[in-house]
Amino acid sequence: MTNLLKNGAKIIAHKPTEYAHLRVVLCETHREFVTWVQNLQDVERGYDGTYHGHYFAEYKSALSDFEARKA
Repeated sequence: MTNLLKNGAKIIAHKPTEYAHLRVVLCETHREFVTWVQNLQDVERGYDGTYHGHYFAEYKSALSDFEARKA
């Protein structure tokens, strides 16, 4: 699986959730950091599959959110 989404965001980290088809991703865009829930079934269909984004100006805040997020 690529570490670059079609929207240009770079996946820095990811972790599984209790649902096999979902994972939480921490991404970097050109201006900010984002945590998303990613649907791997949508990724298989050729989409980014990212939903429910939390956006942060700084990495430390995004990392804290990533660590706390479940899905």
